[in-house]
Amino acid sequence: MSLFDKGRDLLARQAIAYRLRRYIDRMTHFSLDSKERQLRFSVDLKGETEPLIGDIRYELVQSSAGLEFNITAINLSKEWMNLAAQDFAVGQKFSLSDKRVETLLKLLNVI
Repeated sequence: MSLFDKGRDLLARQAIAYRLRRYIDRMTHFSLDSKERQLRFSVDLKGETEPLIGDIRYELVQSSAGLEFNITAINLSKEWMNLAAQDFAVGQKFSLSDKRVETLLKLLNVI
């Protein structure tokens, strides 16, 4: 893993942890593979005794409305969360229309 990859992963990890700070006590593992379009993570959730371990495959799509994040597959270690994610997250598009986010992803060579 190059220094650029480590820096990109650290920045993405911090951005995600900040955005989800209401739910996460601590992020114990995070890796981003922009070539394979895959996120892997382990987090300690507030109110939970066991960590949540996840693997997410995604697409980033540039549309006329802006940048969209599409979850193509997800696997979570907590069964009820995994089932809910299959029903409500897989195949959904999430807008990343904030120009700062789009610029950051381009700079990090994620898109």
